[in-house]
Amino acid sequence: MENSEHPHTESDLRSPFASGAPQASRRRFPYVVLLAAIGVLAAAGISYVLIRSASDPLRKLSQFPVQDYHENYNSLLGARYRAELKVSNQLGWDETKGRLITFQLVEAEKPIVALVSQNLSSMDMRAGDRIVCEIDVDQGGLLRIPYARKE
Repeated sequence: MENSEHPHTESDLRSPFASGAPQASRRRFPYVVLLAAIGVLAAAGISYVLIRSASDPLRKLSQFPVQDYHENYNSLLGARYRAELKVSNQLGWDETKGRLITFQLVEAEKPIVALVSQNLSSMDMRAGDRIVCEIDVDQGGLLRIPYARKE
């Protein structure tokens, strides 16, 4: 039976929301998931960097002023610094005092000689190895390295 008052068939009558909204949300869904994944990865990366830098015992030390040390080490007596060094040569070793090693600072031309603590005797340091360390300036200009890690 045909309805003469309404010339439209049932197939012509649709909700204006029937086709638009679900399709739009289906199209946006992969982008939302992708953006959420990128956000989670970014947050994880930032957290990792912050935790690593907060746990670094050298973070509060200033860079070793190699030029000032070579000009007048007395002005630096008793101070502690951070340095990035490249191992040049091992000069000597004593089981109670440590190792005497020649280093090249990454940012300087002149080498330095430092006594590496016996506490670091298990750390293998060969020519060319790079380390980040604490340098203490002691009496007579002796440089001591009580803490180091390889880079």
